[in-house]
This record gives sequence, structure tokens and C-alpha cells, in this order.
Amino acid sequence: MMYVNNKQMVLPGDLLCTSDFKSGDGTFLEEDKIYSEIVGITNFNENQITIIPFKNKYQPHYGDLVIGQITSINYSSWYLNINSTYSGYLTCSELFGKETQNLKNIINVDDILLLRVDYVDEINRVKLTLKYKGLGKFNQGHIINIKQPTVYFLTEENLSLTNMIQNYSNTDLIIGKNGVVWINGSSEDSENAIIDLINFIDEKPCTPSRVNKIQEKIIELTKE
Repeated sequence: MMYVNNKQMVLPGDLLCTSDFKSGDGTFLEEDKIYSEIVGITNFNENQITIIPFKNKYQPHYGDLVIGQITSINYSSWYLNINSTYSGYLTCSELFGKETQNLKNIINVDDILLLRVDYVDEINRVKLTLKYKGLGKFNQGHIINIKQPTVYFLTEENLSLTNMIQNYSNTDLIIGKNGVVWINGSSEDSENAIIDLINFIDEKPCTPSRVNKIQEKIIELTKE
């Protein structure tokens, strides 16, 4: 039995459903009932309930595509801000094997990289990797942050909208699971238009009723 609707905002302790469903991320089971443990948006998927966190901080998971910024460098690793409570690190062996190198000659502080999460250990150290096709350093474009429900909305629930934005605006768009978005348009005006659009989507929880309005705004991009 469900006590809340799908895509409804909930608070910690809110009753969600009975144990006929499986308890997923952001929930807990108590006396055959499932409750929310965080502020977020409900997501019923077949027989499981999860909560998409309504916050900017990201919880890393293996395989996630993320965008990170270099914050510091030591003799063997780069350390990155990945928009999480936990920082990430990238070892020099990712690029050079085990040879000693001057890492600053390759990637420096403030550089922005596209990476994947390779491993999260028991104390939440996040090892990152570049060993997948298409990963590396960004040399142009703009970076903005979005909330976790918007990440889910644009990368899983409504991926067609993300493709539509790129097709209508002739803009490259990469949305990291950590809520960091890279935008690279054909001109500064086109980039600014996409930034405004993404900020509009991020303003409030993305319910189905907003999809038509978002589509209208995307189509308007071709008229500017």
C-alpha cells in the first residue's frame, strides 16, 4: 500500500508505503512500513521505493559519470571537488603507469575534468578514473550546478529532453551524476540561453506537468 504519490516531495520520517515494496536508497524499514530518511522526491520503480535527495551534495557510486575540478596536487595524485561531501582523487598511474612525473605539466589546479567513479572505499574515499572513452580535460565551455532531482529528471526520466536541448540549440551538453553540467555552445549567446533554460528546469521539482512548458522553451531556442 502506498501512502504518498510518485514524484512527491517528502521529509525525514514521512510514511511512504508498506513492506509490500522494497526499501531503497533514502528510506528505512520499521515494523513492516517504509519511511523516508531524507528530504527528497519519491521514486517508485516496479516494487521498490527510493528517495531522490533534494539537495546539491552528491553521494558517489561506482561507475558514475562526474565532472570535477582540481583543488590540489601532490607527487602521485590530483585531488578534485566533485560537488560532494567527499573529495575525489585521481592517481598519476591513470596517465603514466608508475613513472614519476611532474603532474602540473599535464593537469593543474582549477582544471575541469570529465571522469568516472572507479571505487568508493569503506571510509568514503572516492577513486576516480579517466580510463574510459571520451573522458578527459575540458578546454572550453561553461560549468553550472544543478540539484540531484534535476539530474535524475534530465538523465534518466526525461533523457529525450536533454537530447532535444542539444538538437535544437546545436549545443554540447554533459550532465554529471554529481550535479555538475558542462555546456558548450556555438556562441556565447547560445550558451547563455542554455544556462537560463537549465536554471529554469532546476528552479522547482520537475513534475510531468512542467514537461510541456520545458519543451516550449526548448523550441523557442531556434527562434532566438
